[in-house]
Amino acid sequence: YRSPTERMQSRLGAFLDSTLGRSPNRARGLRAMRRRYGSIETSPLPSRDYVLDRYAQHTSICRDSADVLRNCQVVSRLAGTAAVLLAATKAAASASAGVGRGGAGAGTAFAAALSILDGVLLPKRLAVVLAVLALAKRGADRLAGEYRFKYTEKYRDRDLARIPKVWADPE
Repeated sequence: YRSPTERMQSRLGAFLDSTLGRSPNRARGLRAMRRRYGSIETSPLPSRDYVLDRYAQHTSICRDSADVLRNCQVVSRLAGTAAVLLAATKAAASASAGVGRGGAGAGTAFAAALSILDGVLLPKRLAVVLAVLALAKRGADRLAGEYRFKYTEKYRDRDLARIPKVWADPE
């Protein structure tokens, strides 16, 4: 008789045995680890940061993950740049419209274009577009963060502080 948790562990072990050998660049990574640390029995264990580093352990090896990370970085840069350019354009158009009403430079094509932009970039529309760009940048940055080292000492200490103390500390 086996309990459900024992069966789950044996099935998980069988799954890992059958799939880890086929993961991309796994054998090369294990050989590099053996060259770096020697045999597991005689060498010190790898550092906590090395073991938990998502980028080194997964993203740099897996092409799909590297592509997702690169796309997230592109989306983040584009959204940030577009938001800055849009806000600067609105500021220039508003300033030009105020100056254009006074008669200085009202006849130039540039002033006319800025006047049109000032009419198109209404405050509510601009706020919605800037909010969407901010959400896109934030989402891309958060998703990109999932592919990097995340569990720092600060997070570990915070999690350790949440563990309830069953016994009082001897003082």
